[in-house]
Amino acid sequence: MRSVRMFAIHGLQFKCTNTTCVPLVAVNLATIRKCQTACLSQIQCTAMSFYKSTSRCELFDNIQSETGNMVAVEDTITMIVITGTRNPPGPTTTTTSTSTATSSTSQTTTTECINTEVTPSGRSATLGWLFANGLNDKFNVYNGSSRNGPLSYGIGRNGCGKCLNLSRSLRQSVTISQTPLVDLRSISYSVEAWIQSSRIGDGTEQVIFGQCSVLDTRQCVRTAITGTGNMVLNFRSDSHLSVRTLSNNTWTHVASVYNLTSTTISIYINGTFDSSSGSHGPILGVPYSLEIGNVALYEPSANISFSGCIDEVWFYPFVRTAAEIAATFALG
Repeated sequence: MRSVRMFAIHGLQFKCTNTTCVPLVAVNLATIRKCQTACLSQIQCTAMSFYKSTSRCELFDNIQSETGNMVAVEDTITMIVITGTRNPPGPTTTTTSTSTATSSTSQTTTTECINTEVTPSGRSATLGWLFANGLNDKFNVYNGSSRNGPLSYGIGRNGCGKCLNLSRSLRQSVTISQTPLVDLRSISYSVEAWIQSSRIGDGTEQVIFGQCSVLDTRQCVRTAITGTGNMVLNFRSDSHLSVRTLSNNTWTHVASVYNLTSTTISIYINGTFDSSSGSHGPILGVPYSLEIGNVALYEPSANISFSGCIDEVWFYPFVRTAAEIAATFALG
């Protein structure tokens, strides 16, 4: 019996910026089940896309560089073979005989990517962008819009779901301009996110989340990765850096916390307290648009856009505790 396990992602297809991403096979098949069977029969097949409106089935044999580069297409189901689950693992030969007849069966098992995002532990966030349904806020209030788009999506941190895939070369980001604009001048606040970047430590900063009304001291706020790979909460000329550095191409949970009362900034990496320092702030910038993945006011003189995937960005208008951050990371 031939078998394979695949996981399904609804509403995404490969963007195929790579010339090796052209389909191995493209045929019209009546059902997604027949498309799965076609992938099973092709030993080179590592992924497939099925377009429900046209019944088109595309099989792919080289998508390693494309899983982080996908685009939303509503009627599409993309399925990726889980490594090591194909049985038999290589090409097989068939022997026939005039005196006996044999039959073979095939089986595919599908793991659905449904509701892969988790709800943070502890007190609830007031804003959150999960990117499972585009750029909308989890609470459908502070919905985002694309800058230098259209934006693309990658496979989420658990090998499932969607993450926001931003291009540094295109200076892409998400802007949130709904009113009332968020006022950071008189509150403590915390930001958490999952990130994966391929350009950590290359000498260029990468913004994760920011608000910048003017390029002046304590009026341009951003949670970012420095050019040396450290996490930073930067109020412009007033900042705190993490002790640890992040790793390339690795999903990492990061959190920055500003306590207005104690004037301290604290950094957490993968649920663990990294470091903190005092005498920061207060923030002086007037209410302004929020931005995920960039601070556009730095352009064109500087490009501090994020390069890679960002997922599950949460904003809290209070100090998150070490226990809450650790518990949220532990949820995976």
